[in-house]
Amino acid sequence: MDVNNLEDQLSGLFSDLEDGPESVESEENELTPPQSGAAGGVQPASSELTALSDSVRPDTFVENSPAVLFRWRAAEGWPVEYVSENVAQFGYEPERLLTGEIAIASIVHPDDIERVVGEIKGYSKQGVDHFRQTFRIVTTGRAVRWADAWMAIKRDDTGWITHYQGLIFDITEHKRAEDALQESRVLYQSSLDALPQN
Repeated sequence: MDVNNLEDQLSGLFSDLEDGPESVESEENELTPPQSGAAGGVQPASSELTALSDSVRPDTFVENSPAVLFRWRAAEGWPVEYVSENVAQFGYEPERLLTGEIAIASIVHPDDIERVVGEIKGYSKQGVDHFRQTFRIVTTGRAVRWADAWMAIKRDDTGWITHYQGLIFDITEHKRAEDALQESRVLYQSSLDALPQN
């Protein structure tokens, strides 16, 4: 996934479903329906396509994925305007984030918050519109989870920052595997260093 194209990817998610099946222009410049067996086989009937597009929506896709979608205003306290329901994987209820009962910054680990805020401020001042961050999230059960955030900064026509939005992925298992691998390397090197020299 390319961070620079994140906004386009999010905006265009499932947009092809809205247009319905592609038509094919014949030599007589008449629109004809796609043929059976063409790129993807038999096309569903119009009512079936409508039912499919009604049931497969971007929000449904995100809700059933490990990615949590966030959008907050560039204002004091970073008021959350949108958070996907699957933020529940960290123990948080979306409503509590949306009402401001829980501040979005408060879910970031205390040892990471200063760095995270500093990076966001730095990217904002430098005019960077897409970036990634890795940090820890503290769940409601006080467990610590690692997060990889793909972020986009939204600006108005004058360049003023209006919103921050992005996808947050839980990468805890990946980080644990990296840490275990690093420990193995250190142990292996220590064992080699302990061997008698000739």
